[in-house]
Amino acid sequence: MLKIRLAKRGATHRPFYRVVVNDSARIPAARNIAEIGFYDPRRSPALLEIDVAKADAWISKGAVPSPRVKAFIRKLRRAPVVAAVPVTAPPTGKAAASVEIPSEAEAAPASE
Repeated sequence: MLKIRLAKRGATHRPFYRVVVNDSARIPAARNIAEIGFYDPRRSPALLEIDVAKADAWISKGAVPSPRVKAFIRKLRRAPVVAAVPVTAPPTGKAAASVEIPSEAEAAPASE
């Protein structure tokens, strides 16, 4: 039986997870059939990236997602698409702590 699950990577106390497709009968010994994303809980906010199209393709082939991966896929389907915004370093040479994306109301010109 195929499973879509989180595979832990990273060092001790520094977890990093890959979203993988595995044969459940061979999980400890077998290689992953496919990697379809990753999850980094140490970032603030946590970084999650899953190729939902690939996940749907594997689910249609009979793969069963774990409860956590199922919740992640559901969350990604509801999330709005965020446009990429280029980030430039401040003049002091230090990395920017956060980037603010203007809302649609602020970005739209005021017409009176």
